[in-house]
Amino acid sequence: MATPKGYVVRTAARDEVIPLHSIYEYDTVTIASQLPKHQLGDKCRMSDGRVYHYSRNGGVALTAANLLQNAVTVADHWNMVATVISAIGDTKIFLLPTTAVIAKDYYTNGYLWVNEGAGLGMCYKIKKNDLCALVTGGYAYLYDPLVVATAAASNITVVANPWQGVIQCPAVPTGIPVGVAPIAVPASTALIHYYFWAQTWGPCAITNAAAVQVIGTPRMTQGTTAGGVIVAAVHGIPEVGWLLNGLQVAASEAVGCFLRISQ
Repeated sequence: MATPKGYVVRTAARDEVIPLHSIYEYDTVTIASQLPKHQLGDKCRMSDGRVYHYSRNGGVALTAANLLQNAVTVADHWNMVATVISAIGDTKIFLLPTTAVIAKDYYTNGYLWVNEGAGLGMCYKIKKNDLCALVTGGYAYLYDPLVVATAAASNITVVANPWQGVIQCPAVPTGIPVGVAPIAVPASTALIHYYFWAQTWGPCAITNAAAVQVIGTPRMTQGTTAGGVIVAAVHGIPEVGWLLNGLQVAASEAVGCFLRISQ
């Protein structure tokens, strides 16, 4: 499909992909019979510097210009005891959750690290994972082989890809900002997942969470209204970008932002 005029995608870098459709469209993927058009987290860079990451929406519909965060981390999926030892060169690690089952392939393109014991600090990207039940457990399969063996005292933590099951950033954040929705996206269900390109860098429109935005204090941080941002003279937690112009808009309207989340 030809790229729309005015939107040239850089292809020289190996870590970037060409979208198979406009960034203003989403993909509807029936789980039992289809695969996503790109890998979760794939990056697209436009010739004007804007950057997008291929994302899967979570269980709530998204509104255009809303600030997004990653899915809430599952507390039981960290600090798991390595009941099965993995040797140097292995490409899988055993996972045994105690209170929350790990769904098959939920952590695809996510990350795994050893947070305690032998192998401490080693972090690996996950290729796929088994259904890990509470009693029998299962394996996470890695892109790279282990360089340090695990031991009985090793504890394992897994985290989903930042763009897996994204949600509107709530008024009280429960994760990190991962982008802005350029379009409205339906809620994913148990049978159908919706994928889209979340913008992470460059000029964009974003929901205003304050009464007035002023160019004199251009730093934009997560706001106190769900999906919105505010300007702040001091560093916020966390910073999202910079006010793009001095236009004053009312709360819940869209304001210009130079997004600075991920290049």
